[in-house]
Amino acid sequence: MDRNSCSYNKVVGIISGNGTGKTSLSECILYNSGAIDRLGTIESKNTVSDFTPLETKKGFSINSSLLHYKWKNFNINLIDCPGYMDFIGQTQSAIKVVDSVLMVIDAKTGIQAPTELPMELLSKESRPIFFILNKMDLENIDFSGLVEDIKKEYKLNLVPITIPVNSGEGFSRIVDIFQNQTYEYKDKNYSGSN
Repeated sequence: MDRNSCSYNKVVGIISGNGTGKTSLSECILYNSGAIDRLGTIESKNTVSDFTPLETKKGFSINSSLLHYKWKNFNINLIDCPGYMDFIGQTQSAIKVVDSVLMVIDAKTGIQAPTELPMELLSKESRPIFFILNKMDLENIDFSGLVEDIKKEYKLNLVPITIPVNSGEGFSRIVDIFQNQTYEYKDKNYSGSN
């Protein structure tokens, strides 16, 4: 069998406290992968993840949502977990089945209390964790300080793979260390340059 034609299956969990942007990130991933052709928003109440009447009414996730998309040779099942502690059982169940985790951190508020239990569970399950620092465009963001806080809080050997060129209201560019490329955000689109 030709290795290039193979598909590999992965299960990825998106986990964090409430209001960090997990569902919006999930929506962007689906849109950029081509799985959906319009980008829904929490405000418009039309995201793929928050589809139950109660979730659209409340404006936050109550249940874990299983989302599917393809990227290169991978079939990826993405689990968007609710952020409120009232629904932590959903996150605990997801941690048992995921191959890796995207831990979303609000760059303005930093590490939230609802992140503690999932991180404790993940330390026992030994799953790879990728931290995504969201909301870099808000005022008074300290990227380096937040990375150090995460390292210290969870005793992790955390290595950034993308670094913002600027932060705050002027945030518009990141550097991808692996690709040795800068990406600039303009009008809801990213453009890259070496």
